[in-house]
Amino acid sequence: MEEGTGQARLQGEQLRPAPVLLAFLGVLTALHVVYLSLSTAPPSWDEAHYMSGAIGIERGLRSGTLRGAWDGYVTALGFKPPLIAVPAAFLMLVLGEGIFPSMVSLALIFMAIGIATWSLVRNILPPAQAALATALLCTAPMVTGLTHRFFVEGLLLLIAVAYLDALLRHPWDRIGWAAVAGALLGLGALTKLTFLALLFPSTVYLLFARARIVLRDGPKGRALALLGARACLMLLVAFAIAWPWYSRNWRGTVEHSRTFFWAESCAYPALDCHDGLGEQGDPLVRHLAARARGPRSVRLSGPGPPSRAGPHQGRTGERAHAPPRRSQFLWNLAGAESGDRRSENRR
Repeated sequence: MEEGTGQARLQGEQLRPAPVLLAFLGVLTALHVVYLSLSTAPPSWDEAHYMSGAIGIERGLRSGTLRGAWDGYVTALGFKPPLIAVPAAFLMLVLGEGIFPSMVSLALIFMAIGIATWSLVRNILPPAQAALATALLCTAPMVTGLTHRFFVEGLLLLIAVAYLDALLRHPWDRIGWAAVAGALLGLGALTKLTFLALLFPSTVYLLFARARIVLRDGPKGRALALLGARACLMLLVAFAIAWPWYSRNWRGTVEHSRTFFWAESCAYPALDCHDGLGEQGDPLVRHLAARARGPRSVRLSGPGPPSRAGPHQGRTGERAHAPPRRSQFLWNLAGAESGDRRSENRR
């Protein structure tokens, strides 16, 4: 009886700072959303690519068919894993296509990072120190910056923290938690392939630490077999989640990794010849072109109008008027949309 009362008291002490921390995270998240709603900064090169993928997934979801949704998912970002674009795509179903829903997804990821960090550190540090550590992480300049740029690293941090939390709190002692760890491992691989290398040392360390405990405390043969079975289950779940996308895109991913240090080799498909206004333009470019108003929406690097003749006539052929780079096109179009938003706010 006294033991149960002591455990309940300990749990209550651990959860005591949670409401205050949750309110603090909520305020920070709201401030991030306000900042992002007022920001007129155009997307960078990589951000534009991820947003294009989000629009592709959103349009696949709007098709109302499993085939359309699946095709939008597996073809969203080409050689890059697509998970970063999925939350933004669902928000676009509610808020409409554009830059803002993608940025709101970052604010939600930020909130989830705070909750996951609290879940991890409250089992390592005293409650007050755990809350302070969570607050310090969530106010760190790096985390704040990742909440304002549509990159994958914020989501990568969230999944890494949640994965370590699952392994530290339930280190392969139950089948259910082994499956949860495997799901997080698969989602991490769908965020960035280097996630596997990043978490490999800690996974091996925790697995061997658990094996030492098993060898010390119980019947060795059966316990080790169960531990091995749960570790295999974790890997199978991770494989089942990540492989459907990699089975369609592994060639491009390997090629991109092989040519990573050669900028021209790892450029996006038809990047240098992409004027973004034709039928072959990617979704974000077409969306921004439709939203932008007036002649400034097509004013690029030169005084004349952009070429609308389409992509390269040939890889080695000469072009009389080379279309601008996609990055410049996105900057101009996004700048035009930002200007329109400022005008609407003034009205």
